[in-house]
Amino acid sequence: MVEFGERGAFAASVLNFTLDGIPLLYNGQEVGDRVPTHWITKAPIQWEEPGTAGDGKVVKDTFEQYKRLFRMRNSQPALTSGELTWVNNSEPDNVLSFLRQKGEDEILVILNLSNRKLHVTIDLPVMQYYSVENLLSEGKTWFELYSGRVSATLAGYGYVVGKKIPVAPLEGAN
Repeated sequence: MVEFGERGAFAASVLNFTLDGIPLLYNGQEVGDRVPTHWITKAPIQWEEPGTAGDGKVVKDTFEQYKRLFRMRNSQPALTSGELTWVNNSEPDNVLSFLRQKGEDEILVILNLSNRKLHVTIDLPVMQYYSVENLLSEGKTWFELYSGRVSATLAGYGYVVGKKIPVAPLEGAN
């Protein structure tokens, strides 16, 4: 994962934690340890080493990101046993987009797997997906309207993992 940097490695982990199956972390990945290891070699995790990715603040921040991933996956049944539906988008060579659904719960995942900022349009109706409740950060992500579809700008290795907010009926509507 070193080749793509920490942002790329975390984007790959977001994908790993939102697809079917059991997520896999490599030895030390959750603390940003960049020491190359071989599966048959004993290699201690570099928890803290001044001036490296094992620096205290980096370790703490990286560890917190992975704890959020675990909490998200454990709290959302759609991620562990829901149906996966791939959704077309305007940047198929760089962006993955899919829904995870279980019952009434729907989680939208959009991942920019390139190192460039991209504007992407997702083939979902914006009237139903105008915003999602973020599962890996605070607040909501509000989508732009483009031809009636969901549209967003993502940073390099950026992502949106959000729970669909049910559309409420208008007050006074019969």
